[in-house]
Amino acid sequence: MSAFVLDNSVTMRWCFDAGAHTYADAVLRDLAEEDGAALVPVLWRYEVSAVLVRAQITSVLTPSKVATFLEDLGALNIIVDATGWTAF
Repeated sequence: MSAFVLDNSVTMRWCFDAGAHTYADAVLRDLAEEDGAALVPVLWRYEVSAVLVRAQITSVLTPSKVATFLEDLGALNIIVDATGWTAF
């Protein structure tokens, strides 16, 4: 299994048509493989939501496009670290 930390800027490249990017596309391919996994901090959920809401407000994305994108994200093996970093 290959695991990596997923950044919101990479995630958003998958959402917007003009956002195609070689690195982001490679990350998505790796994550879509059965043994791929991404780790994200809980903040990632809020970052994704904020970008998607802003895109809807400015009519860059339709609600149906956002819903489809969220379904697609939900199908990926993205592990949210809900506890955050603990002090040592």
